[in-house]
Amino acid sequence: MKPRSTAGGMFGYAPRALIVGLMLLLYGAASAHAFSFTPMVAQIDADRRPARVTYTLQNDTPRAVAVQVSAHIRVIDEMGNEDMQPTDELLVYPSQIVLAAGRSQEISVDWTGGSVDRERAFRIVAEQVPVNLGSSQDSRAQLRVNLEYVTSLYVRPAQARPRTEVSDVAFEDAGETLVFRLGNTGTRHILLRDLTVSIHPPGEGESVHVRGEQLNAGSNVLPAGGSRVVRIPWGVRDMTASNAHEYRIEVRH
Repeated sequence: MKPRSTAGGMFGYAPRALIVGLMLLLYGAASAHAFSFTPMVAQIDADRRPARVTYTLQNDTPRAVAVQVSAHIRVIDEMGNEDMQPTDELLVYPSQIVLAAGRSQEISVDWTGGSVDRERAFRIVAEQVPVNLGSSQDSRAQLRVNLEYVTSLYVRPAQARPRTEVSDVAFEDAGETLVFRLGNTGTRHILLRDLTVSIHPPGEGESVHVRGEQLNAGSNVLPAGGSRVVRIPWGVRDMTASNAHEYRIEVRH
C-alpha cells in the first residue's frame, strides 16, 4: 500500500481549517445582520374587502437593516420544478424598508386581481439589501451575509377544496419504476407530504401503501389545477409489470 503523503506538515489540514473558519465567520455575520419575516405561509380570501394579509418584519440585531419585499407568481411544472415570475396583482406596502435596531414594521400585501375561480399560488420574498448602513470601518472588518425569506401566499375563493385524479399509469425502466400523473382538479392546493398513495394490483395481489414524503415528485405543493408526474421505485415488488392499466391507485388526503 502506498503511504499517504503528509507533506506540508500542519498545512495539510489547511483546507479543512479554512472551511470551518469560513463557516464560523458566516454564522457570526448572519447572526449580526439577521431579521425575521412572518408568517411563512398565509392566505387571502379573494372576495373579502380589503383582500389583504399583513406580515411582520422584525429586527432583533444591534444594527439597522435594509430590506426589500416583493411579490411573485409561483410556477410549478409537472416535474415539480419551481420558478418565480413577477406579478402586479399583489401590492406590497412598504416594499423597501430601513429598519432600525430592535424595531418591527408591518408590511401589507393587497390582492388587486378580483375574484378567482380557483386558488392562486404566490411567493412573498423579503431580502436584505446589500447597503452599508454603518461606518466604513465596519464594512471592511465584517463579512456580510444577505438573508432572504421566501414565503408562501395563497389567494383563494370561498370554500376552496382539493380534488385528486390519477391518470397515465405506466411502468418504466424495464418495470423498475411505477409512473403516474397526479392531477389536482380542485380549487385548493395539496401538500404531497400529507397524502397516502395506495396501489392495488389486479387479482389477489397485496396492496402497497406509500406515504407522501416518499413520493419522488419534486415540489411538495401541487397547485389547484396543476398536475405532477410521480415516480415510485418498483423493482423490489413481487408484482407483474405486464399491464399497468390494471393497477388501481387510490390517493387519500
